[in-house]
Amino acid sequence: LEASQGAWFSLGNAQLAVYNTCTAGSEELHRAGKAFTQASRVGGGPSEGAMGADLAMNHGLSLFLLEALEPAMEAYATAHSLDPSVGADRMRHEVWEYARRVSDALGASGGGGGLKQRRDPLPEP
Repeated sequence: LEASQGAWFSLGNAQLAVYNTCTAGSEELHRAGKAFTQASRVGGGPSEGAMGADLAMNHGLSLFLLEALEPAMEAYATAHSLDPSVGADRMRHEVWEYARRVSDALGASGGGGGLKQRRDPLPEP
């Protein structure tokens, strides 16, 4: 039994709501990301259906909160290309600025502090 794109999208949104309103851990964010990915697959991609930009925005948010920064920027770029009015370009720039600050802080501290250091420069948004 295959659920519709809307059902997966709603499940992802519900998981984000649980994360935002409860003392939930990253498990809900992982579940949200999986639901948004499945919504994209069922719908043939994030660009299909009226919810395309919202789907990409919410997927970007779940990825950003999980600190999957490059995939988050890609999701926001997709959302912006589908509907520039949703504010995805601003979010993509916020993710990039966050990544830049983290990179600067790691450089200033002289190490990764347990975080994987990047070999390549951060991509410009």
